[in-house]
Amino acid sequence: MAEPGSEKSVWDWRSETGTGRRAGEGLARLRRAAWLQVTVMAGVGAFLYFLFGHRLVGQVVWGLAAVCLLLGTIHPPAYRPVHRFGRWLGRAVGTLLLYVLL
Repeated sequence: MAEPGSEKSVWDWRSETGTGRRAGEGLARLRRAAWLQVTVMAGVGAFLYFLFGHRLVGQVVWGLAAVCLLLGTIHPPAYRPVHRFGRWLGRAVGTLLLYVLL
């Protein structure tokens, strides 16, 4: 029988490994975040370019996705401010929508 707390079915928010403080783990998380952001940006760019016919806007979104891809894969610490800004922007928009909609 396993001892209590040894199951990995929930996030152990108190452990050091859950915070991503180790150097290798933090860089891996930044790379994954960059790939996710690039995937979404490429999809939005394709959606704008092909479906709505906004060629210039689609190309701008693809250009920003390329910058995020290069920063996130080649030098993840340089991607960290971009990631921080994205998190801040998401929280700001969420807070704004909370007050506007409620």
